[in-house]
Amino acid sequence: EVVNFLNRGILIPAIVTGENSLENDDLGTIKGNFIKHYPKGSDVQLLVQPEDLEHDDKSNLKLEVVDRKFRGTNFIYTLKTLSNLLIPVFVHSHHIHQHEIDEKFGIKRPIYIDHIVCF
Repeated sequence: EVVNFLNRGILIPAIVTGENSLENDDLGTIKGNFIKHYPKGSDVQLLVQPEDLEHDDKSNLKLEVVDRKFRGTNFIYTLKTLSNLLIPVFVHSHHIHQHEIDEKFGIKRPIYIDHIVCF
C-alpha cells in the first residue's frame, strides 16, 4: 500500500547484514541509515525509489534498460535485473548521453541510500 501511495518505487527482497547494511542478490551490498532497525539476518522488503540509485557508466553493475520516460527535466529509466526485478532510476536530462532500450546501464557502487525504508 505504501509503494502504491508513493507511486514511485518498488520493493525488493534483501537480507539485513549489519547495523547500516543489507544485501540484495541483484544489487549487492546497500548501505545507509535504517528508519527502523531490524536484527541481522532479517529478511526484509527494501523500498527503492528512482532517486536512490545513481547512474555510472564505469560501474561493473550493469542492468538492462527496458523503459525510459521523460519527467519534467529528467528521465526515469526502468532497469531489469538478472532476477527480473524492474527498478526505476532517475537521471537528469542534461546527462552527457541517454541510454536506449536494451542497452546496459551502470549503477554506481557502493550503493548508499540516506534513509533505508524496509518492511
